[in-house]
Amino acid sequence: MFHDSDDYTSLKVTVTNNTDDKISVNPLYFEVKDADGVKYNTEVFGGETDLRAVELFKGEKANGTITVKGKIDAVKVYYRKDGCGTSYSAPVK
Repeated sequence: MFHDSDDYTSLKVTVTNNTDDKISVNPLYFEVKDADGVKYNTEVFGGETDLRAVELFKGEKANGTITVKGKIDAVKVYYRKDGCGTSYSAPVK
């Protein structure tokens, strides 16, 4: 976990394109689940989000921070490929 405040929780993320296709990465393509099973959409304003919208080709990575509103105990991050495709998840470490 990167940043906690009474208003926001921020997480460092890395997306690696392990496919043969180009993928789009955008901070709005993420959700975060807390320990109670509640999912939160990412915020682009007000937090410490610095993950940039980028296109990744095979083998490329994007690193950055995503932020959700509220102080939460984040346990899992979800990324939706290209914003509407297959969903991938990873535990929060």
